[in-house]
Amino acid sequence: MAFQEKYNELIGNGTIRAMAIIDLTSGNIQWTTDNWTIDSHVILNSWHNRAPSIEVQGVKYSTLQMTEDRYVCTSIRGQGHFILAKCPTNFAIVAWSPSDQQLNIAYTEIARLAATYQ
Repeated sequence: MAFQEKYNELIGNGTIRAMAIIDLTSGNIQWTTDNWTIDSHVILNSWHNRAPSIEVQGVKYSTLQMTEDRYVCTSIRGQGHFILAKCPTNFAIVAWSPSDQQLNIAYTEIARLAATYQ
C-alpha cells in the first residue's frame, strides 16, 4: 500500500488524528497536519536523550518504548498517545493517536506507514 493510501486509511479510521514528517538530517518539519503544532527539535532531543517523558502541545506523555527506530509514549491522564516511527529514509513519522485506540495497534500501523515513506 502506498504512503498516501495508508495515511488516508489511518486518518479515516481514527487510528491517528494528527501527524508530521520530520527530516532527521536538518531536524525540520517537512509536513504536518493543520491541527498540530509541534517543535521537532524538542521531540528529537527527547528521543536522542532517552527522556522519561515529553510534553507536546501542553500534554505530558510518559515514555514506554524507545529505540533507534521508535519512540512510543502515552498520557497517563488519558490524553492520547504520542508515537514516532523512523522511516527507511532519513525521516520520521510523528503521530498522535487518541486514547481510545490501542497503543500497540496504533504503533504498528504508524510503523507500517513509515515503512512506505520515500
